[in-house]
Amino acid sequence: MNDLLIEHWHYQGWRGTQMFARRAMPVTSPIGGVLVIHGYAEHGGRHQDSILALVSEGYAVLAPDLRGHGRSPKVHGDLHSLEGVMVDLARLGDHLQQLAPGKPLFILAHSMGALLSINLLAREQRWAGAVLNGTPLKVPERIPLLVQKIAKLLANVTPLLPLQGYYDATRGCRDPKEHETSRADPFQYKGKMRARTGAELLKALTAALDALPKIKLPVLVTHGGEDETVVLAASGTLHANLGAIDKEFHIFDGLKHEVHREPERAQVIHRWVTWIKRHTKESSP
Repeated sequence: MNDLLIEHWHYQGWRGTQMFARRAMPVTSPIGGVLVIHGYAEHGGRHQDSILALVSEGYAVLAPDLRGHGRSPKVHGDLHSLEGVMVDLARLGDHLQQLAPGKPLFILAHSMGALLSINLLAREQRWAGAVLNGTPLKVPERIPLLVQKIAKLLANVTPLLPLQGYYDATRGCRDPKEHETSRADPFQYKGKMRARTGAELLKALTAALDALPKIKLPVLVTHGGEDETVVLAASGTLHANLGAIDKEFHIFDGLKHEVHREPERAQVIHRWVTWIKRHTKESSP
């Protein structure tokens, strides 16, 4: 298996913007579809191992670069609008249904992607389950309350203003080679979080907390035990407040925030894919 199985694909997103995504199809008819949603400041290409593992098990996969991330427009680091991202993700869901007609659809999401997924899951009934890793349901302590208030005030005045430092390759995982890969990646945003992005993520967080009891579908919540980016208690809050009966919470001991980039990534991805496969069988007619 290699990245030649992953094709670059463009689709029309919110307000007609041409958005970028990665698309991968199994060699046989898909048994299901998975939407892989990356975290803040990264992009879908950093989840290649997950994409390939899912395709090898028979899934159609879409892995977008979210608005303002990777190869998607417009300004790097500018998420622009929570509502706009919801439109983008809904259109990706439509396309995934076309790729795997009549089959169960799942979400595999990391960090900011998991936060956005909660909002999506509360709006749509098409999903059979979700795997949510390192979900930021609490604002990191390193982001002062004053900065949060300033972000809200400036979001409409100077929306692209960089406010809060965020990027630190060493905080994501423990592998020095991965740190260098990250630093050299031209599609990974390394600047300060912009005012509008911060404000929209705060909006997404508030909406997600309200939405949790409404989410009844199966959910696997995971978190790195040594996560320095999102506190472990955030995933505890997520798991405890989900309305789902079928919900699991797994901690990857010793791993940092980007569990999909850690040396133990094979075990991490195996757990995710195994969970999705089990729920595919349970959801299939």
